[in-house]
Amino acid sequence: MNAAFDPWRLVNTYGAFGDVGTKRFEPIISLTDGNTWYEIDFPCKPGNTTRIPCFCAPYHYRLDWNIWFIGFPPHYPMLEQRERWLFTFIQQLLTASGDNNKIPKSLQLLDTHSVKYLFKQHQAPFFHQSPVAAKVDMYHYQMANDLFTILFRTGKRNSWWNRTFTQELVPPLTLLSPGGGTHQLVRWSPPLNPNKLSSSQQPPTQRRLQRLQEAKEDASIRRVSV
Repeated sequence: MNAAFDPWRLVNTYGAFGDVGTKRFEPIISLTDGNTWYEIDFPCKPGNTTRIPCFCAPYHYRLDWNIWFIGFPPHYPMLEQRERWLFTFIQQLLTASGDNNKIPKSLQLLDTHSVKYLFKQHQAPFFHQSPVAAKVDMYHYQMANDLFTILFRTGKRNSWWNRTFTQELVPPLTLLSPGGGTHQLVRWSPPLNPNKLSSSQQPPTQRRLQRLQEAKEDASIRRVSV
């Protein structure tokens, strides 16, 4: 594009890209306390669909700029080559806590309100403790409507974006040895609740105990019947 008008010296060349595509894909980072997933917002990039788009000048937010590249499909090659810093950032999220009411330096690049909710407020799920696991999902974002309709819509909270889940970019990860030594990210699976498992899903020892209990109950019923 620049080559077409540069010889005329009409304007200065500005910007790194002549074409950035027609679709917007956004990686969304979520943290869990072991029960519920909570999405993390960045200072400017789309996340929360009801948050008004931001204006930033004269510089980009550093983390928003870097993670934007992962949105270019195909996403995995970009993540595995240029943007592997995301895994380091996930490690920092999983070792961060809100102790002493101080926001960890690694989180100061995130949206302030999101971080305060997650790590500083008493009602927050991670108050004074580190998150259990983190994941990254990819969503396709589209403007919810034209600007006029969004600004003057009444009767309900405005949605600036519509989004559609497209793929799991980074599966749920946790730290192999959180709290000490070298940390290693490993796949995380939520702990099973024995009270909600069928007999085939329960551990062998628990299945045997359950069968013994059922046998005792059957024997008791037979004695009463006789």
